[in-house]
Amino acid sequence: MDVLHHVVDSRVFDLPIIGAIPLPHIELLGYDISPTKHVIIMWVAMLLLIAMGFYVKKKSKNASMTAPKGLLNFIEVLVDFVRTNIAKDYIGAKSEKYLPYLLTVFFFILLCNFLGLVPGIPTATGNIAVTMTLAAITFFITHYSAIKVHGIKGWLTHFTGGTPIGLWPIMIPVEIIGIFVKPFALMVRLFANMTAGHIAIGTLIGLIFIFKNWGAIPVSVALTLAIYALEIFVSLVQAYVFTLLSALFIGLAIEEHHEEEGHHEKGHKTAWSPIIKGLTDRENKIQKAITDANEAAKQALLSKEKSESIIKEAHAEAIKIVKEATERAERQRVSLEEKTKKEISQMLENAKKEIEMSKEKAMSELRENVTEMIIKGSEMILKAELELSDSKQDDLLNRLLSKE
Repeated sequence: MDVLHHVVDSRVFDLPIIGAIPLPHIELLGYDISPTKHVIIMWVAMLLLIAMGFYVKKKSKNASMTAPKGLLNFIEVLVDFVRTNIAKDYIGAKSEKYLPYLLTVFFFILLCNFLGLVPGIPTATGNIAVTMTLAAITFFITHYSAIKVHGIKGWLTHFTGGTPIGLWPIMIPVEIIGIFVKPFALMVRLFANMTAGHIAIGTLIGLIFIFKNWGAIPVSVALTLAIYALEIFVSLVQAYVFTLLSALFIGLAIEEHHEEEGHHEKGHKTAWSPIIKGLTDRENKIQKAITDANEAAKQALLSKEKSESIIKEAHAEAIKIVKEATERAERQRVSLEEKTKKEISQMLENAKKEIEMSKEKAMSELRENVTEMIIKGSEMILKAELELSDSKQDDLLNRLLSKE
């Protein structure tokens, strides 16, 4: 089995079952612009990317403040990841300006990598020309941004690194080499990882044809599936690493400027704008909700403290009122007791006086009555003495006494 035949680029598209499909030969102004199988895959990835852009724009048009669903949700997760964990972290305040490029390169590499995992379809990112072009785009964006931010003089000053003139012969070549090492590393890393994975898969499948033994099939298939699972992960990681390093290089190039400015600059309107706007609107809404919640919590805390203060004052006032009422009631009770005692004593004294007066009056009346009766009796006796006998006088006296 020829492994390299499935890795290198060619003008023949080999598909399982269908077989080899030769691609058309096209010349323009004497130049050969015939498409290759890697170019076809890039066109497919580009069309998928454009379709995804229209899909995102359509679905995000009226859903900026609502939670997305389905495919839009998956795309938004990746967009938010690139926006938050790559662009904002490594570029900073001016990240929105470069976000469309970072999203495009991330999804383009990811689609090319995933398309290459389909049996019979080559991996465009396994072509050194493709990875070199992607690295060159990052290279030009990085240095264009640096020149735009710092000016030609500021950009050239970077080559000396602020060192004394005597060290310039060393620093300038090192810095020039460093400028090209960065895109070279981007190019080789993506190319090598994607090519190595497919060579490993092709080699493991080729073991079946090498050994020509049924026993080699389970082992070969198991190892191939393991490498395939690893390739899925590597495809995502390589798209992430390329995008992250691109953001890092751009961020380093404009670092001093955006730290001085400290303001937010929006990017140009692109197909990514609706979903970015949706993320921004939701972030603003969430931030506003958090701010409102914190403000409400502060107000609630102040209200609670105020209520507790009012309750404490009311409790203290109630205790004071109860205490004053108790003291007042006690004073009134003591006063009433003293007044009652005085009145009772006065009543008893008056009663005693009235009794004494009544007694004296009764005795006086009794004495007067007795005296009067004695006088009358004496008169009657005297009269009867003249007329009655002794026995009759005694009876008369007894009657008088019995009346008394």
